[in-house]
Amino acid sequence: MNHKVCREYLAEIRERYRAANREVKGQILDEFCKVCGYSRKYAIFRLSLHTHILRKRPGPKPTYGPEVYHWLAVLWKKMRRICSKKMKRALPEWLKHFDRPEMTDEMRAKLLKMSPATMDRLLKPVRAHEMPHGLTSTKPGSFRKSKIPIRVHHWEVKSPGFMQADTWRTVGHPGWSAWKYPYYDGY
Repeated sequence: MNHKVCREYLAEIRERYRAANREVKGQILDEFCKVCGYSRKYAIFRLSLHTHILRKRPGPKPTYGPEVYHWLAVLWKKMRRICSKKMKRALPEWLKHFDRPEMTDEMRAKLLKMSPATMDRLLKPVRAHEMPHGLTSTKPGSFRKSKIPIRVHHWEVKSPGFMQADTWRTVGHPGWSAWKYPYYDGY
C-alpha cells in the first residue's frame, strides 16, 4: 500500500478508533497493522497522534499573559536593565510616573504582585537577546605572542612606582562600538 492510501485510510479509521472501547481498539489496531504493514507501536502512535496534541497541559494555568511580559520588558529596559530584586523594590515608584493609556490597572497590579524569581524567568529570553556576552575584538594567535618583547630583568624591581604594561593590539579597547546593544538605551 502506498503512503497516500495509508493516510486516507488512517483519516477514516481514526474517528472509529477514538470512539471505541479497549477491546474494539485492539481489533481496529490489528486491522490497521495488517492493511498498512505498520508495527503495532507505530500504528498506536499514528492513530492517537492528534489526541495527544489536544490534551491540556497539567498544572495551573499561566498567571501572566503576553501583555504583562511586554510591559515587564519595557520597564526593565527603561530601568537600565536593573536586576529583578532591585526592580521589584523600584517598580511601585516607577509605575506612579509611567503613564501609558494601553497599560491597564490590572496589568499594573500583576506587575506589582510578581516575584523577583518570576521576573527573572520571564526576562530570560529578553536578556539573552538584549545583552550578548563575549563581544570582543581581540583575536588569539601565536604571531602576536612572538612579536611582544618581554624583558625579564625588570621583574626584580622592589621599589614602588614601577609598572610595565603592553597593549600593542593584543587587548581590544573599542568602547561602545563593539556592543550591538549598548547598556544605555537613551531613554
